[in-house]
Amino acid sequence: MQDWIVMEYCKCGSLGDILKRHAKLSEEEIREITSCCVLGLNEIHNHKIIHSDMKPDNIFLTEDGIAKIGDYGLSSQLNHTQSVREYAGTQLYVSPEAYEEKLGMPNDCWSLGMILIELAEGRHPYRDMNSTKLMITVRERDPPSLSREKWSAVFVDFVSKCLVKKANERWTTSQLMEHPFVKGSVERLRNEKSSPVLREMIRRVYGNIEEASSSPSILASIIDLNHDYSECGVIEAREKWQDIEAYGKNHDDHVIIRMVSKGMDPKAMRAQSRRPNDSESSRYVIQCKGEVQKDVVSFILEYSRPISLMDVATTTEMTEYHLAAITSFFLLGLDSLHSNSIRHGSINANALRLTHRGLIKLDVPYSGCYVYDSEIPLDAGAIESPTVSPEECRQWASLESDVWSLGMVVLELALKRNPFAPFKGDELRSSIQCLRLSGLPQTKFSPEAVDFVSKCLVKDANKRWPVSELMKHPFVKDLIESIRKEKRLVLLYELFRLDKNEMITHGIMSTARISSVEDYQSIPPTVEIITVENNACNDGVDTIQLEDFPNLRLLRVKSNSFYRVKTVSIANLPKLETVVVDSNCFAPRSLQYGEYSNLPKNFLALCHCPLLRILIIGEKSFSSYTQCTLSDLPSLQRVKIGRMDTAGTSCFYKASLVLQNLPCLKQLTIGTSCFVDCHEAILENLPKLESLRLGNSTLMFGRKRMNTLVMKDLPSLRELTTNNKQIGSFCNVNCVTLINLDHLSKVTLTRNAFTEVAEKTVENAGTLERRLQ
Repeated sequence: MQDWIVMEYCKCGSLGDILKRHAKLSEEEIREITSCCVLGLNEIHNHKIIHSDMKPDNIFLTEDGIAKIGDYGLSSQLNHTQSVREYAGTQLYVSPEAYEEKLGMPNDCWSLGMILIELAEGRHPYRDMNSTKLMITVRERDPPSLSREKWSAVFVDFVSKCLVKKANERWTTSQLMEHPFVKGSVERLRNEKSSPVLREMIRRVYGNIEEASSSPSILASIIDLNHDYSECGVIEAREKWQDIEAYGKNHDDHVIIRMVSKGMDPKAMRAQSRRPNDSESSRYVIQCKGEVQKDVVSFILEYSRPISLMDVATTTEMTEYHLAAITSFFLLGLDSLHSNSIRHGSINANALRLTHRGLIKLDVPYSGCYVYDSEIPLDAGAIESPTVSPEECRQWASLESDVWSLGMVVLELALKRNPFAPFKGDELRSSIQCLRLSGLPQTKFSPEAVDFVSKCLVKDANKRWPVSELMKHPFVKDLIESIRKEKRLVLLYELFRLDKNEMITHGIMSTARISSVEDYQSIPPTVEIITVENNACNDGVDTIQLEDFPNLRLLRVKSNSFYRVKTVSIANLPKLETVVVDSNCFAPRSLQYGEYSNLPKNFLALCHCPLLRILIIGEKSFSSYTQCTLSDLPSLQRVKIGRMDTAGTSCFYKASLVLQNLPCLKQLTIGTSCFVDCHEAILENLPKLESLRLGNSTLMFGRKRMNTLVMKDLPSLRELTTNNKQIGSFCNVNCVTLINLDHLSKVTLTRNAFTEVAEKTVENAGTLERRLQ
């Protein structure tokens, strides 16, 4: 099968065509070409893309007199370094470091220097060398250079800056753009969008522009493509082309295509995702628009990178909220397909992609999805994935087969293993059909998470919940609404950004990664994501006051950081959406029981952040703090402090808790041994709070002083559960106020709860009224 890349049509050919005609170029013409090249390279380098195949045949000319970089179908996303064995470029343009198993952005600058020498001299200086001699020459000898007698000093110097042997000393594209050889023409090209010099060169070389269109390096526009990427980044085909028609476009902007002849099964073809869709706004980078493979057409959505969820799950601290958010994106993608009767057929832990704007979308497999037809059997030989459904093992499938696979992905991420992974072939099929899955452990996950997975992993496909119903499940409902409104979740964006020690801009998201006090003190005021790395800032910071970051959306503090911080105030941040603090943060060390008697007055205060939705605090964080206040947070939906399944998590061991004016809070979970020696607990004006879950020995009250419990205006609270087995929650409390809890019906408390009450005010307290009579 031969692949073709459908590109913007440049009917004037390539620089390779110019060289084949033995045309002599003036220095002014070369300068214009050079300026276009550095503009194009600078743009893709800003997106951390290595072209990796710069040569004259890949620089194309337009009628406007612009040289555009193209044919970067084998470009590499710059993550770390690339192996030379994966290098796709022509050897004549390979840099010295490429032979040393390293390939990065400086390689493109070296290639540009070699192209310029070839344009100036009419031939490549290494053209007659075999591969062995070429490698030795490039690695061990001085780079070639231009003659100072034939060319100007600034041109010679520009080429020398490209052909520096040490990659870290070679000039970058941003530096080259400021070089005197091209600086003036770069500015002019940016303003005028065309080059009269190159237009005249094209007329001089070709005479008739149409003659260039026969160049084999150019593929004319086969399909009438829409050039407007500004809204959704989708390119749509005409209604029908060569027995292929557009089946529809879902709200995730996948273009669904089906075959209408030749006996082929209809499929939703994969939207290609290898190009930065910012390139459409550039006049210096070819717009790659699609891919044609025989009778199959695929369409570009936007640049994205794959996400290995299992790698994320095993290398980072993935919370239940992360699981719910990931699940929400799967469901939104599946809903788009299922609403058009399209079955995905390949849901697994690698089926999501992260776009360059921080969006997360469901990927469609290269083999395509399937228009659902209950009468078409499956090929049993293709069943090799441990996420396939029982019915697929019996050679049948339905839309709900995707739901089973989703349940298996969630289970795999939660347990960090797939229970069917050890099996292969017939043993795999038999195990999926016969073995009973235990689902998520109830001691580690919320009832909502456990129930959601159980709804997915029903072996009878007819009784399995469809995607449309799962999207209304409490485990994901609020998150799906948030995603539909905001189009992204910044916490997942941060989770999937694994690059360290850098300040990056990814789409519109700027991230500050904090590893030292110096990093913390130099956070730019425009930052949108703050990530504090493990074991960071344990000396030199005693107060954190976040009020000067108007664009901040996410605060993530990883484990064992900020040991000596005594007060944390997070207030008046208009865009803050998520705060996550991992384990052992804001705690000087693990305190012994007797040391909790004389704690200093350390406090956490979080208030007046109108968009904050999620607060997660890991075990043993804030263990020596004496006050936790959350107030006036109109969008806060979930709060989780500590862990339910861990003995002695000790968050806020001897602290008071104040939760006031949180109109959207629905779930409150406080883990084991939190607020053990509590002086005051106030839960007031939480109109949507439905569930209050407490771990063992949580919200106990100290015996040696008067203490207060207020639960007021919680009209939606239906469930108050604890893990206590002996002395536990609400024991030793003296003064109790319970007002407007009339829907509270499920209460599990030990017999010691409320036995020491001296003063009480009880009105419409539901089931608790009987406990206090």
